Formats: sequence, C-alpha cells, structure tokens
Amino acid sequence: MNQTLYANIDDILGEQCKRFFSSGYKLVQHQLEDIQVNPTIQSTSAQASIFYPSDWSKKTDDTDLKPHLSTLDAFVLSLHLNSLFISSIYNLNESQKKHIWIRSVNMKSGSAALFNLEKIKVQTKLIKTETSVDSLCGHLTTFKTQIENMTIEMVIDHYVGVYDFDAKRYNKIEDAMNQVNSSYYGSYYRECTRDLFDVQIDTEKEKISAWIKINYPDRTNISDGISSMYYPFYTPIDTFVCAAQQIQALFYLLDGVKRINSNNLWMREIKYECKQPIYRPSGLKQTVSLLRSRVLNRNNSKWRIAEFGCELDSFPTFFNINVSVAHELPMEVELKNE
Repeated sequence: MNQTLYANIDDILGEQCKRFFSSGYKLVQHQLEDIQVNPTIQSTSAQASIFYPSDWSKKTDDTDLKPHLSTLDAFVLSLHLNSLFISSIYNLNESQKKHIWIRSVNMKSGSAALFNLEKIKVQTKLIKTETSVDSLCGHLTTFKTQIENMTIEMVIDHYVGVYDFDAKRYNKIEDAMNQVNSSYYGSYYRECTRDLFDVQIDTEKEKISAWIKINYPDRTNISDGISSMYYPFYTPIDTFVCAAQQIQALFYLLDGVKRINSNNLWMREIKYECKQPIYRPSGLKQTVSLLRSRVLNRNNSKWRIAEFGCELDSFPTFFNINVSVAHELPMEVELKNE
C-alpha cells in the first residue's frame, strides 16, 4: 500500500492565503467594456481588462509572480458575454435568466502565456442552438469564444423567447446586466471558501481523493443572475479550483517537488460537463487520477505534460472533467515517473 493521508490539502500545498487556486483568484477583478451584441452575425465582442494584486500567488515572501490570463479569467469573461447574448436575442425575463445552466465547457490555451491583461479583445460567436429532450430548459446553445490565444467552447442550457434582431451596444457589462455584481458569477464566488480535507494520495495508482466542503457566508441565498435558481450547487468554479489543487498536490508528491521550488502549472486544456445541478451542502468526495503523462526537454527546460480525470463519488453519469496540464520541473529533480 502506497497511500498517504493528510488532514487538509494545506498540509501539502501550504497556506491558503498564498495560493492562487485557494484564495488568489478571489482578488482578481474583471472589467468588460465596449460591448457590442450583433444578432445578425450571431456574435458579441468586448474589450476586457483583468487586474491582479501583487500577492495573487506567493511562493516566497520576497518574490512577486507575474500574472497571466488564467482559465478562470477566460471562463468568467466568456460566460458573461454568452449569457448576455442569450438573454438579449431571446428576450429572456428575469426568471428565465435564473434558469440558465452551464452544461459544458472546453477551454484550450495557446502555446504561450498572455501577460498583457489590459484592453484584451474578446469575441464570442453562437455556433448552433438545438432542442434537447434531456436538457433542463429545452434548448442547448454552443458558443465559441476567442480571448487572444485562448479558445473557450461553452454549451448553455436555456429557455427561448421571441428572437430580437436589434443590435445593442453597452459601455460596460454592468449596463447590460444590472444585477451582475450581485450574482454568483459576478462576485459571490469570491465570498465562498472551499476546504479540501481527509486527503488520501495513492502514489501507486496515481490518484488523490479529498472531501470538499463549500462554506458560504451569511448571505446564503443568491436570488440574482444566471443559475441562481439552482443555488447552492457544486459550480464549475468549485470544480476547477478544487481539482487544480488536487492536481498540484499529486504532481508535487509524484515528482518530489516542493511548492516553494516549483513553477506555475499551465492549464493546457479543460473539458468539463455537468448535465444537471449537484447538491451536496454537507460535502462531497472528489477523486483526481493521473491518466497519462510524459516528460519533454524543451529549450534546456524539463516539462511534465499530463492528463488527469476527475470524478465525484455518487455522480458518475452526468459529471465529467478532464484536465491537461504542463509543469516545468526543476532540472535537478530525479523523476519518479518518467
């Protein structure tokens, strides 16, 4: 048996307040301006700026890491534009907006990180809308969003109304969606904490499991914005940030790397699907397994490229997530799984 138990994920990764996927992402602010909704060409465009504080991620007290466009940034920005387009062209009322459900997301990063986070061009296009008997609201719309060198394909489950062909323009997202700042995906996700405890790592089977508890602040009821009808549920953001921490922990232990000596993880691709809300306020068990990996030598650097699968116990049929990650390793590391 090659199993190791930890009381909390922090015992492996360190303090929550110094890590991006535990707390740093909550400090990031997004700005969407010059928004143009064009039903004729089924497209929405905008200009985005992303603001990171200096302490978004700290590995040593005397070092500030340079921020880049993250998968979480891309997810939030594309979701705002996609939900705005659906709400606008189909004339959705407030109740119908609350039923909008994010069914799947596929995010692919470019070959290089994007460090210039001001005045980024964001373009999203409706690919198709189709009826679906196994959807929550009767219709599924597929969007493809381009944010510089990152591509996001998102399928949204929603109601439809009378099609509106009028083009619209907004100075900022708050003008287009006046409740965005009181919605979960506008601000509330930053107020929740996500604890990963009873962590079990099996280095032989190359997997890590943990119990996850989402802690909500006093404002426990979300009444505004998309998906608020289903709240509280296990959201895509919950899934992303918890799985990312599990992947980091498994990476570090398999390769014998300490976080203080590590480089950033690059999320190359994320495939997420959840056909209906998952409710488990008391907590749920999530397992991440290493599916395959290889080591590449590139420009005098050593990289591990790996693919992980993520499962939720008791929800095998309608929840699935796969993550492809690249991690630059210290050259002195003697790899255990090369």
